[in-house]
Amino acid sequence: YISMGNQGSIGGITPNVKIDNSGKLVLVTSGRGGSSQDVLVARLNSNGTADLSFNGSGSTFIDVLGSNTQPDVGTDLDFDSYGNIYIVGTTGVSPPIDNQTCVLKLSNNGTLVNTFDSDGMKLYNPGAGSEFGLRIKVLNNNQILFGGDAGAGNYLMEIDSLGNQLTSFNGTGYVPITFSASSDFGAMVVDSIGRILLGATVNTPTSNIGIARFLLGG
Repeated sequence: YISMGNQGSIGGITPNVKIDNSGKLVLVTSGRGGSSQDVLVARLNSNGTADLSFNGSGSTFIDVLGSNTQPDVGTDLDFDSYGNIYIVGTTGVSPPIDNQTCVLKLSNNGTLVNTFDSDGMKLYNPGAGSEFGLRIKVLNNNQILFGGDAGAGNYLMEIDSLGNQLTSFNGTGYVPITFSASSDFGAMVVDSIGRILLGATVNTPTSNIGIARFLLGG
């Protein structure tokens, strides 16, 4: 078991697990590290034991804004060719109350990489409403693609390894996505030639599935 801390009435978030380049299991979710709900990252050896080379204990809690904001949630992760871990999620910012996408970059030993926006963490809020980071993918060139919900619609963003939005992606690094009704971001995959395919639930009376495909440049 991996402790998520004393959740109280908040409850846990379903974890996401992926296998890294060395065959170890890396998990991301949300847990109570202290007095706030934080991003929880853990790494296990292939036999299920905690990997003590990861933050000395096999897990780490990360308070994104460092001010006991609630909640900080990690929802997806991926790895670059150097073994760094990229995590996408959501953090609450107030005042005013506004959910924003957060991206974290951790080194192979579980510490934040301070060359990524100076502290290993960055918030993205290019739209007018709340944003929720849900899926992330490190591309073959080590650039990072991520997406999620933005207001009643969805979005894609692409950044470099330092956290900067890439103008080569739709001119701004950001693509808003609007289906025929409000939609919830689901899956995101990239094919062998860089085309991006995403799936969403479109909230019509019959709850349709929406599919969109984008070229490499957004």
